[in-house]
Amino acid sequence: MFLGFNYTYDLFIKHYRTDWEVVLEQVIFFEMIFREDWSMQQKSVAPMVCGIIGAVLSLPNLLCASACGAVVSAAGAGGAGASIFIVGIIPVIAGFISAFLSRSNGVTAGVGFLVSAAFSFIFLIMTAFSDLFTWAALILFIIAGILSFVQKNGNPVNM
Repeated sequence: MFLGFNYTYDLFIKHYRTDWEVVLEQVIFFEMIFREDWSMQQKSVAPMVCGIIGAVLSLPNLLCASACGAVVSAAGAGGAGASIFIVGIIPVIAGFISAFLSRSNGVTAGVGFLVSAAFSFIFLIMTAFSDLFTWAALILFIIAGILSFVQKNGNPVNM
């Protein structure tokens, strides 16, 4: 009989929470949500979105870079063709990597976005400022880089 009493005690009395304990937990939870330092730890998804869109808009630049590289290589300058292709592929790769790093490490993502913007600007100069995809990618990479540097450091919080 004594073992049965302990089992019943463990099930119904030991794990029973009173109403005031539940209310107290809810008050503590809502207080934690509305505290100022909790909200400062939230990171924006804007750098990630700008970086992904910028990297996707850089994909046509990769096709243009490979075509320009093939033309330059066919003309006899083999090394220049490969360097044109590298200038076209760096913004795509660095943009995607920086976009996925922007939620965890803002400074590293900001540097990556600015590197992507620099290579997009070099490609824009190579196309004589006529490629609209490069303009859009350049602007988005600059915005994402600025937003990555400006946002507060802390753990990302998903609400």
